[in-house]
Amino acid sequence: MKVGRVVYGSIDHIVIRKDPNVKVEIGMIVYTQQENNYLLYQIYDMKHESLMESRDIESLAYTLDKYNDVEIIDKDMKYYVLMYAKPLVMIFDNKISNIKSLPHIYSPIYALNQELAEKLLEHFEGVDLGKIRSGNDVLNVRVPIDLRDALTHHILITATTGRGKSNLMKVLLWKILEDRDVGLVVMDPHDEYITKDLSIKDHNKSDEMVIYYTSAYKKYFPNTYLLKVNISLLKPWHFLNVFDFSEAQQQAMYLAYYFRKDNWISSLLGVDDELYNELKQKGVKKETYDVLKRKLMFHLNAVLNMDEKENMFIYYESIFSDREGEGFLNHILNSLEDGKKIIIDTSELTTSEELLVMSLIAEGIFERYKRYKKEGILDQKAKVGIVLEEAPRVLNNYSLTSDGNIFGMISREGRKFGIGLIAITQLPSMIPDEILANMNTKVILGIEMQKERSVIINSSPHDLSKDSLVIASLNKGEAIISSIFTPFPIPIRVYNFEDIVKDKKGNNNVMFSGINRELEI
Repeated sequence: MKVGRVVYGSIDHIVIRKDPNVKVEIGMIVYTQQENNYLLYQIYDMKHESLMESRDIESLAYTLDKYNDVEIIDKDMKYYVLMYAKPLVMIFDNKISNIKSLPHIYSPIYALNQELAEKLLEHFEGVDLGKIRSGNDVLNVRVPIDLRDALTHHILITATTGRGKSNLMKVLLWKILEDRDVGLVVMDPHDEYITKDLSIKDHNKSDEMVIYYTSAYKKYFPNTYLLKVNISLLKPWHFLNVFDFSEAQQQAMYLAYYFRKDNWISSLLGVDDELYNELKQKGVKKETYDVLKRKLMFHLNAVLNMDEKENMFIYYESIFSDREGEGFLNHILNSLEDGKKIIIDTSELTTSEELLVMSLIAEGIFERYKRYKKEGILDQKAKVGIVLEEAPRVLNNYSLTSDGNIFGMISREGRKFGIGLIAITQLPSMIPDEILANMNTKVILGIEMQKERSVIINSSPHDLSKDSLVIASLNKGEAIISSIFTPFPIPIRVYNFEDIVKDKKGNNNVMFSGINRELEI
């Protein structure tokens, strides 16, 4: 379908006079053919133009209101729409390259069709999250993305609330569920990946590939485990990754760990009367000791009680325990390196509990995979992705650029060890520039706020400087994928997760009542 003709332009954009008889939208992909080359462009803006003076147009508007039967002579010649289009890519001899020349003046411009879309994407490989979109029109051509490589170079999923972030993440998880070369750990703050009527549990491989942790007692699918974390697994640096402690408090934590090793928390919280004396000899003040205890008890949701013999003991009103959960971390890490998908229900956890679990798992993965690289066996292990819902909670930490923050370290070095972050947020401006720049695949859904659009545009792998209006106009489920693994920013319509489940759902998933309390490691 012809949509117009080139009237003028430059290397960074062309101007097209629109055919009056066709419907055109911003975000639409168009092309022109020059000899054996296809030059592809995307419309990013439109405006009305006229051969008449503006005061004459305004006067005519009054006349049309007063006299309904007025007929404008040569209307289509006098009044028209100019479309502004940015260059995407050139297809020549089945190869894709950047556009480095201008189309001829008055070249006819056509809307992207099925045949050319297939030619454009024929060499793409990987997982498809949706189909290519041109404006609001969706062509029946899937868009594969190499998620294995994209994962270790970090992925950002961003959108205003209600534009489809959760749906996209569910589609991604469903599509890679059977891939044993990719392990994924997902912190699920809304408990929506497993317990909903249509969810990941409905995949015919979920009982083999998915492990689900929860702190609640409900009906789940077989691989469900009680979420309990033994406090002996927590080290001082896990707290420092996500919480703010003074320098004196940090020193006290490390001294307690030095003196008591895996028992440092229970000792510090009051069970070990001798610990304070040992810390005092190292210069720890009483007020520092007391404030540190209060902070740790708050983050662990712990209280001090008295037993019948009037001895103090600690009670954890949380997922943390001094008796259960010793195998939690090893079970998670072993499953991830085997390509399993771990979903942790954090809907009933406090923010402190959730952040501590995230820090514990992230540090465990990083240290284990660093060791595998040193031993020369890293290639034998699955790549691992860590999904961060509401990512700024951990990625905007003040010490992110320091060597001690695990999420900062993964963002900078994770690729070397086959580890990547999938950050999900509606506020990319809250993520430090260094981290944002290292997220080399950005999946952009609709963003209304100009500030947030600017941040994404300035940090994307492709030039999106002309795409602000396009991003703002994205409807629910419409996205732009900008990645170092794609030759241009690809507009897609993301699959609807419920449609995928209804289409693929089998009857081989058996629900049962109960929960696994013990882990077989």
